[in-house]
Amino acid sequence: MSNLRSDNRIEIKYLSDEKSSHKILQQINSSKYQFKLHHPDRLVNSIYFDTPQTKELTNSVEGNFKKRKFRFRFYGSEVNNEEIAGQWEVKEKIGNLTNKLTYLETVSIDLLNSDNLISFLSSHDEVNFMKNIYPIKSNSISYMRNYFISDIYKEEFRLTIDSETDPILPMLCKRKVNSNRRYKIIEIKISKKLYDTVKFQNIFELPRIGFSKYVET
Repeated sequence: MSNLRSDNRIEIKYLSDEKSSHKILQQINSSKYQFKLHHPDRLVNSIYFDTPQTKELTNSVEGNFKKRKFRFRFYGSEVNNEEIAGQWEVKEKIGNLTNKLTYLETVSIDLLNSDNLISFLSSHDEVNFMKNIYPIKSNSISYMRNYFISDIYKEEFRLTIDSETDPILPMLCKRKVNSNRRYKIIEIKISKKLYDTVKFQNIFELPRIGFSKYVET
């Protein structure tokens, strides 16, 4: 299937540090929602594109109510010398309500190493439309992701833990992550339908955040 559309979902994010890892796992394991590991951990790599004026980065930094991201995402660290199989994502967020379009595509390493998408032609019309709006590579990030799913609500209630890590490929950002400021972002993802019908209790004793990992790159 070349493209997928996710259901509307509510996303709630929490910020933690490496020292709290054990406590976070305890809270997950003792939750009334019966979380279990969903599938193996994996490295997530995202390259973001924006307008020449970095409109969407500004929206994220300022915490605007309505935001949009256009990115290319791929998983793992093993790629060949010529191309990468991944996916384009168009993610729109209004408050906590998120919707995401995903388009699978294999692209050249040269494209991801370039500063813009001006000469790129996708096999997806929507991607071509978006790359004309957001042609400039603006930021990138790599992180390890742990996946959990509620044994009660299944795919309608998921949880991820993202741990910042150093980039492993040259087309990603070249900065090193300061070991003294490594953080974790815990994200709860609940289908809009479920969120509207079930009263959820807070799982973590952590500060909630509204910014994106895109801002932190």
